[in-house]
Amino acid sequence: MTGYFTVFPLMFVVTFALIIAVFIFNLTTQIRRRRDSEQGKQNELLDARADADRWIARLSNEILHTTPADEQVKKLVGQASERHANALSQASSATTVGQAKLAREVAVEGLYYMREARKHMGELEGPPLPELGS
Repeated sequence: MTGYFTVFPLMFVVTFALIIAVFIFNLTTQIRRRRDSEQGKQNELLDARADADRWIARLSNEILHTTPADEQVKKLVGQASERHANALSQASSATTVGQAKLAREVAVEGLYYMREARKHMGELEGPPLPELGS
């Protein structure tokens, strides 16, 4: 009987240590996964903001380099300018990927107004634009 009572506490301690080790391993794995997931979401947001900023900058450049020839062109450039201001505001306050993508869409919409203005002035359409809503 003495052999059983000397081995039992040792097995209890070893089993308890293994359970604690597995618990700690699982906990650190979950923490690491959560941190990686949050970092991935942050990177996705930064990418979406950068994409929106690129289209906003292109719209800004086109607005600055267009001299309206008549009232119709002035209206189109004015519409594009409104979209530019709206997209800039949305992009700067975007906290989700969806908000950043919406800012991009607004900027692309402004670029379509600028394309119409250029057509009305008899200029080339310019570089291709993505489809709205894509």
